[in-house]
Amino acid sequence: MHAFLVCGQNQDRVGEQVENLFKSRLSGITRENKLNLCPSAKKESKLPTLTIEDVRFISNWLSQQSSKSRVVIVRQAQCLTIPAQQAILKILEEPGKDNYIILTADSESSLLPTIRSRCKIIRLSSETSATLVDSISYSIDFLQRLTEIGNKLLSEKLTILYDLLSEFSGKKFSPYQGTIPRPEALKFLENIIADLHSVLLQRTTLNAQRSLTTCLTAACLAHRRLKNNLNVRLALQQFILDIPMSFPTRFDEATARRD
Repeated sequence: MHAFLVCGQNQDRVGEQVENLFKSRLSGITRENKLNLCPSAKKESKLPTLTIEDVRFISNWLSQQSSKSRVVIVRQAQCLTIPAQQAILKILEEPGKDNYIILTADSESSLLPTIRSRCKIIRLSSETSATLVDSISYSIDFLQRLTEIGNKLLSEKLTILYDLLSEFSGKKFSPYQGTIPRPEALKFLENIIADLHSVLLQRTTLNAQRSLTTCLTAACLAHRRLKNNLNVRLALQQFILDIPMSFPTRFDEATARRD
């Protein structure tokens, strides 16, 4: 993976961790092949911001031909506007051969789920050590929220599902009005399917495996229905009706080692 997200409240420690990344993984990259981007005050906002124009600058810089590895550091990525976060996704997906992206943020929750899922996450706790995790950490959080749907009323199930869809896509969707682009719904379900696969590959309890497998089957079926041009809202509604009524109360318990 060529993208890293360093999260922590202490900016000095975040900076130290970025330097550690260079020493351990990116030592061959020279200063002229390093781009640092920090938020700045814009005319339309008094607060420091990173806009879509900043992301375009990154894209143009990376598109310049070079035979050497390059790295982009986006500091305080929580200052990226939503359009800028959506634009940087393309760069995270295709940074180019031997190019690397490092994002720093106060908290990973300040960034879109699609950004977090494409980064290797380094969390800096109040302790002196850093914890390196991959997108499975986000998967567990996402699935924990998804499985709250199971024992709710239909109206509550719809609200939770559409909140997750809105967070995933960075656009606001309502369960009762407006249209949902089919590609957005397909990507959303594909993300759920990938997350479920990731968690199932861990050493889960047998009860958790049964529930997760049922949910995975429901997501795959909903995805197939959308591919076959079923109405998007009907497909999503049927998906939440197919989600099991009971799940492990916490996924970290579900993925605990079994003797």
